[in-house]
Amino acid sequence: MYSIFFNNRCLQVCDQNSPACSLPDITVYRPGENESFDQIPVNFEIRKEIRHLVLPVRDPDACFKEMCRSFDLLEAAGGIVTNAGGEVLMIYRFGKWDLPKGKRDEGETIEHTALREVAEETGVKELQLLEQLDITYHCYRYGGSNVLKKTVWYRMNSSYTGLLVPQSEEGIEMAEWVPRIDIPERMTSAYASIRALMEQYLRLY
Repeated sequence: MYSIFFNNRCLQVCDQNSPACSLPDITVYRPGENESFDQIPVNFEIRKEIRHLVLPVRDPDACFKEMCRSFDLLEAAGGIVTNAGGEVLMIYRFGKWDLPKGKRDEGETIEHTALREVAEETGVKELQLLEQLDITYHCYRYGGSNVLKKTVWYRMNSSYTGLLVPQSEEGIEMAEWVPRIDIPERMTSAYASIRALMEQYLRLY
């Protein structure tokens, strides 16, 4: 299943028999047999009254690939970092609790992007990349174009106990180690994509 987030709204592409079709408070749209998929995200962006749209299709991979033709793709990476005490590294930016992440530079591996961006945005050192967690997709308008930001997320740890330095030039006001017990409260002031990612992480780890 693919989930594309438009701020706190979500468009999901899933298999025709997916349990997502039975979730509460959703709108299910079943495309016609020969319907083009590339305009569906554009139409969803306009229809602000629809908060959560689920598209059950025969081939989710092909549908998502066709949808991507509506966007300029931007690649990014970030991390869910824990310390020795099991606390999670979080940032506060533009009134939202978030996770450190950023755009991939040309010629850079996506793993290096994740490590570099986490270090730059928080000042954390001694990072160790453990494994890939998930990929999130977020759509926004920039320069008159629809941009699809593909963010690859990694699980990381760090033994760093020094001062965290939020990257103020990126609008980051705070970087903090957050105890697991406090994460649900922080998620009430987070974007839907980050909430979904953290819910998955807390279930698995």
